[in-house]
Amino acid sequence: MKRQALAIVLLMATGAIAPPIQAQESELIELCSRFPQNSRCEGLDIPVPLESRPGTEVTCSLEFGAIERFNPCKINVTATGLTVFIELRENRSSRREGGENNRSIGRNRRSTNSL
Repeated sequence: MKRQALAIVLLMATGAIAPPIQAQESELIELCSRFPQNSRCEGLDIPVPLESRPGTEVTCSLEFGAIERFNPCKINVTATGLTVFIELRENRSSRREGGENNRSIGRNRRSTNSL
């Protein structure tokens, strides 16, 4: 009888602890999606929506072998270089809700004229 009571108490305690941890994780994902440079986001790979990225939105043509794909992307040219943010639309069951996968491809040049 004592073992059953202890097991029930442990299950209730686990259930009470799990939702706050899940809530903290989703809050962290939301924070890092909006503010990826926040120190709490260091080392995390959180997708940032393309709309939140700096630059001019264009359509990029990507070629993978014989397959050509057109994806939305943004190009951001600064005095220090060129960054291309490409939105990858993949059907992944492991992808979290709340945004597309984004990758940034950076090319630093001394002058944007040489691009």
